Amino acid sequence: MRRDDLRAWVDVPGFPPGDGGEQTWDAVIDVLDGRYGQYGPIICGGNPCQIVLSARVANRAEMASLAARVVAEALCAAGRGDLYPAAIEIEAAED
Repeated sequence: MRRDDLRAWVDVPGFPPGDGGEQTWDAVIDVLDGRYGQYGPIICGGNPCQIVLSARVANRAEMASLAARVVAEALCAAGRGDLYPAAIEIEAAED
């Protein structure tokens, strides 16, 4: 089966929150690095904030599913289950 290197840009509205934002930011980064480091997670500030993940997967649908799951689980584990992945853009990962 052919697998492609893909990158997902996951929008998380309201992250990081204004009140306690730095603590939330650090907690989510720690979870992403500790549990999902194989996806090379990067957090890009902005409005909305984006979490970027890369993986070798079979297709774009698999990448979208993986990205949504990883981001949602990281937010919940960091105590921010009130936040969620709202949009996902997928592209070929070119280094």
